[in-house]
Amino acid sequence: MEQINEEGVYPRMFYSGKDSAAQRLDNYSEAIYLNVAYASNQKNVLNLAMGDYRASFKGMNPLEALNQLILSDGNEKVSYRDYARHWMGSEVFIRPLLMFFTLPQIRLIYQAVFIILIFCTCRISEKTFGKKIGFSLLMALLSVNMIVLCSSSNFLGSFFVALIGIIVVCKKDYDESATMFVVGGVTSFLDLLVTPMASYTLVMNMLLIKRDVKHENEQIKDKFVFLLKCSASWCIGYLGLLMSKWILSSIILRKNIILDAYLETKKYGIQSSEYDMKSGRDVLELISKEIKQIFPINLIAWNSLFGKILIMMLICILLFLLYRIFKEKPKYVFCLLVGCAPYVWFLACPGHSWVHFWFTYRSQVGTVFAFVFVCFNVFFIKNNKSEILQETHT
Repeated sequence: MEQINEEGVYPRMFYSGKDSAAQRLDNYSEAIYLNVAYASNQKNVLNLAMGDYRASFKGMNPLEALNQLILSDGNEKVSYRDYARHWMGSEVFIRPLLMFFTLPQIRLIYQAVFIILIFCTCRISEKTFGKKIGFSLLMALLSVNMIVLCSSSNFLGSFFVALIGIIVVCKKDYDESATMFVVGGVTSFLDLLVTPMASYTLVMNMLLIKRDVKHENEQIKDKFVFLLKCSASWCIGYLGLLMSKWILSSIILRKNIILDAYLETKKYGIQSSEYDMKSGRDVLELISKEIKQIFPINLIAWNSLFGKILIMMLICILLFLLYRIFKEKPKYVFCLLVGCAPYVWFLACPGHSWVHFWFTYRSQVGTVFAFVFVCFNVFFIKNNKSEILQETHT
């Protein structure tokens, strides 16, 4: 507790300048996880699994409530509130670890495991599909500040699913729709509406690349149908598991969790009370706020002359990229299309994305991967298919 109390609710990990929003740790959610773990002996097992109860004290944020819960130690009456809208699957890892380690030690474990997993995933994808795939994946992960990401329990869920999913895609030949269904379901279990699009975009793009290797002359229509089927499977897995929690919690807790989830969705969704999109300018402001957190974009002063020139150059590169794709390599449109999925998510949940932009921006990891990968293929590699096959069999 000393560490998290010293840091505060939203500490910056390395520096605290005006461009440091992406450096924040989410101790607000960390305190909720610890609160749920600490209060786990207050309810029976079934209610605990469905309710994820945590101590609540009027006028206190989660960190203050956690401190008060520990100080009370059963000496005062504590009221508990449920967090039944989500699975909070990360508790599966946090509770056992807390039996042996402190929070700073758990962070070090997360960092070590995540960095090893990144190395293994990049290496395996490189050996399977070629060097440019491994490099594109590494660049994408670097763009979302990996050290900060793996230092907070709330950020990790979707990325663990994505990296393990990529390894499975590289090593096994499971049915693609079934793979995306499982990826969507596990994301729903582990990710607390932080970056669910990370798992979808990375694994979906890897499946598209794998299919391109196997079916060189596949028709655009067939590839589009494949994309729709896999995307639908991910959505069914994600929403299906989430809705199953609402239904089971409503039955077991005898409380209308479905209504609770609806009201929360209304608060942060399209009809958000936190952020009201009234014009196209508001939409652009929301999207630009997310994009500006990506490294190294977050280091550039966009209002300066250099920044404006850079914007024009990027627009020209993007237009030329799209021209080359549509003219010579239309199959890469699907990778970019998948890379646009996070922006659909931002617009579907504008309130949540606006308030929590400093971590929801990491959903764009798949966007960066798609952009770097397509640039490699369009600008630098003339015979992409033969190179992939050559690297795969060496």
